[in-house]
This record gives sequence, structure tokens and C-alpha cells, in this order.
Amino acid sequence: MIKSWFQKSVLLVLILIPLALNAKTGESSNKPREEHIFLSSELLAFADGKSIGINAEYIGFILQILRELSKMQEGEKEISGSMRGLFLLNGNWQSIRSLRKIEAELELEWCQLQQHQSDNSATMQRAISECKSKQAAMKHCLYEACEYFVAKILPFNAHARGIRSLTMELIKESCTARSRTDSYLLNWGACEEGKEAETIHRDVTSFQAFDVFLTDLIHFLKDLVYSCPKAREAFKAMVKQKMGQDQHEQPNADSKK
Repeated sequence: MIKSWFQKSVLLVLILIPLALNAKTGESSNKPREEHIFLSSELLAFADGKSIGINAEYIGFILQILRELSKMQEGEKEISGSMRGLFLLNGNWQSIRSLRKIEAELELEWCQLQQHQSDNSATMQRAISECKSKQAAMKHCLYEACEYFVAKILPFNAHARGIRSLTMELIKESCTARSRTDSYLLNWGACEEGKEAETIHRDVTSFQAFDVFLTDLIHFLKDLVYSCPKAREAFKAMVKQKMGQDQHEQPNADSKK
């Protein structure tokens, strides 16, 4: 019997709960060994589990964001087991991580070419032209990646309205605990409301910077989920209840076929 869309979604979320708390988010020279930080804000403790604070629905939205961020950084796993990136570059699907590597290789190639600026041979001029074309393609791909972030992540900002000041306090605590006081996440989180998309396009100028930003954002969101045990338990209970309702209704739906 094929599970309903809701059942599949719920099962995915159940898988994401431990991932949100335990999974590693990738390489970072400043990343501490701790996988999650318990945020000690009294306001957060008060808001945890409250219907107008950090509730079950809010935890669900955070888990969805974490899934999208993971897809951006690492790609999506295909049936074959291989990872497929979300962003198309020269006919190949790439992830933020793979694009960061390509970007570094391209920067090295450009530096090597600059050492031969006086070489006016046709071969050298063609190599420079090709490198510039690659740079242009990378720039366009970065724009598309930022657009994906805007389309997939920013709509969730609506669910953070009303607790913006608390969110900024928590971001600061998370970044400080992780020795990331220079994180761009601090600047982006403090930008004028409604200017988030514009700010991303203006400030994120490389895949390296984008990858670091996403890593810091993932760390913060995992810390937030970890620091809200009441809301987390309420979310699990909500999922269990919905699963029970769906399983109860499914046989009736099948019997009408």
C-alpha cells in the first residue's frame, strides 16, 4: 500500500529530528567539537513550548529549513545513492560545497594566468578569455544559489516575526559559544526587516562565503532546536498524533477504490 504524502512527510520529519541534533554540518576551521550548544537565554526558556513562542509548529518549520540548507550545501541523494546538487554549472549539477571547490580551483587558475600578463600570444589570450567565461558562469551560478535561498528560506521568516529581538539575542549567544563572533550571520540577522534578500545578494560574493554562512546558520538552528526541549517534545507528540489519524483514515480511503 502506498503511503499518503502526509505520511511520507511525517516520516521525513521524524528522521530529521535526530539529524538536527546530531549530524555534522561539514568542514570549518572555526567549528568547535560540540555538535550543539544549549542556549541559556531566560527569554528562550520562557518561550519554549508556549503557543505564542517557540511551539511545535515552529520546530517543524526549523526542521524544514535545515533540510533545505543541507540540500543546498551537500545536494540531494538520488535513488542510486549518489548526491545531486541543486545548481547547474556548465551542464553539471553542483552543490554549494562542490562549487566552493571549483571556485578555489578557478581562483588559482586566474592567479597563474596573471603571472603571464605580458604574454600576448594567441594561446595565452585564449586561456584568459576562457577563464573569464568560467568566472562569469560562476557569478551567474552564485546569483541562482542566492535566489534559491531567498525562495526557499526567507518565507519562513514570517514565522519569526514577533520574536526578532529574541532571535538576534540567540544568534549572538550561539556564535559567541562557537567562537564565531565575526560571523556574517550576525550582520544578516540584524539587517532591516524586508531587506534580507537584497542583503544576501549584495554581501555574499563567493561560494566560500556562502558555505560558511550556511554552516553558521545551520549551527544556530540546531542549537535553537536543542535548547527547546518542551517545544521539541510537543512537536514529536503532534507528529505521532497526526500519523495515528492518517493511518486510521487510510484504510477507509483504500476500501473505496
